[in-house]
Amino acid sequence: MIGSLIGITVAAALGQVRTLTIAIGWQQIVSVLGSLLISPVLGFVLALGLYKLFMSRCTTSARTKRHKMAGPRRYGSAACFY
Repeated sequence: MIGSLIGITVAAALGQVRTLTIAIGWQQIVSVLGSLLISPVLGFVLALGLYKLFMSRCTTSARTKRHKMAGPRRYGSAACFY
């Protein structure tokens, strides 16, 4: 969608026989493209961090529960799935 908006702007600039440097706000395009590049990377890093945090707590709580309980190993506790 962003690419189509940039393409329409470029086509409009070429249709009006204006130079692209005057007709297009390149600073806005660079900022939009920068945010489109950074946003997925930031989301992936935050999701990975939450996953690591959850799994470290999950394995720690599962390990302590396993040592406390006698008998067969129980799968699918409320806090963790392992």
